[in-house]
Amino acid sequence: MAAASIPTRIIPSYPHAQGWTKLAYSHDGQFLITAGADQLIRKFTVDEESKEPETFEQHTEPVVAVAASRNGFASASEDCTVNLFNMRNSSENVRLLTRCTLPVRDVAFSPDGEWLGVASEYSQVTIVLILGKRMQRLLIQSAPRVS
Repeated sequence: MAAASIPTRIIPSYPHAQGWTKLAYSHDGQFLITAGADQLIRKFTVDEESKEPETFEQHTEPVVAVAASRNGFASASEDCTVNLFNMRNSSENVRLLTRCTLPVRDVAFSPDGEWLGVASEYSQVTIVLILGKRMQRLLIQSAPRVS
């Protein structure tokens, strides 16, 4: 008779204070990045559940979106900023990628990870080239609202 398998124990984790939590996995599945209404970003190493996550306090208002690419991840906040982090050496390579005139609502990487789409409460989407120190922006206007 085969031995009964022991079910995996699920250990709850509360990465953020009350409010919403956004998340993204790294492309290789090694990291889980969470962002919350408490202005914090946390990077968990998936295979090391006992390891404390890295914590980043880059924003002054709630973080409303997080996205991951092969080499990094980006966070967007109601403080009108988007920050870019290096996936492997997160704390060493934090940089302000762009600032909007109104709160940012979402970010998304292009499939190749070279561009980041930034949507804010303003009626346009900004596409930012993120490689190197040079930054290029393209603006996409949205259609006017119909009442």
